Amino acid sequence: MSTAIRFLPVLAPLLVCVPMSVGAADETYTLRFGTVVPDGSTLGRDLKIFAEEMAARSNGKVRVKWMYNGPAARCCATASCRR
Repeated sequence: MSTAIRFLPVLAPLLVCVPMSVGAADETYTLRFGTVVPDGSTLGRDLKIFAEEMAARSNGKVRVKWMYNGPAARCCATASCRR
């Protein structure tokens, strides 16, 4: 079993937090996660697979953005991250 598949039961409950309403049916949502895992590592590749599977299972409505090597605090402090 792929490591990315193992993450699905852990992170899938976060989808409950994504607001789903009739008026927002065409909107897409981006979940941003910070990790200390390097981008090119084995786990980093598995996290990318997880993001691809989340997009596929949600028909592109939910995207996952990974911020590798721990830059989440710096990224989310900028206005470009709040789009």
